[in-house]
Amino acid sequence: MFKWSENYSVKVASFDKEHQKLFDIANNFYDQLISKKPQTLILETLKELSFYTRTHFKNEELIMSKQGYPKYFEHKKIHDEILLRVDEFYKKMKEGKTVLAHEIAGLLKEWIFDHILKIDKQYSQFFDGKNL
Repeated sequence: MFKWSENYSVKVASFDKEHQKLFDIANNFYDQLISKKPQTLILETLKELSFYTRTHFKNEELIMSKQGYPKYFEHKKIHDEILLRVDEFYKKMKEGKTVLAHEIAGLLKEWIFDHILKIDKQYSQFFDGKNL
């Protein structure tokens, strides 16, 4: 569905590596949905995506905090909002409610891809030259 490219690079190697893994898990999740894999497998992959996203956000927030990133609280608030939406999405799927492909694509696009291009890119310049 989505392919990693250098356009997504935030120029922090550890974050880029984590972002690439998020792309992989998100694509796996979307592929499972489209090919109508068993619900248990889909939920497990969504759980993995949620867990890895939480781990990544914590890693970002830790470095932002340690480095004194001026938009730390604003960025963390966005992370918290994304995680809330992910939790709601997971609950909806776990309860067996119908989830449309365009809902899933929209969430993944906003959650992972737009967040990187619009929000994470903002810290690239701040972290540049800090040897992270």
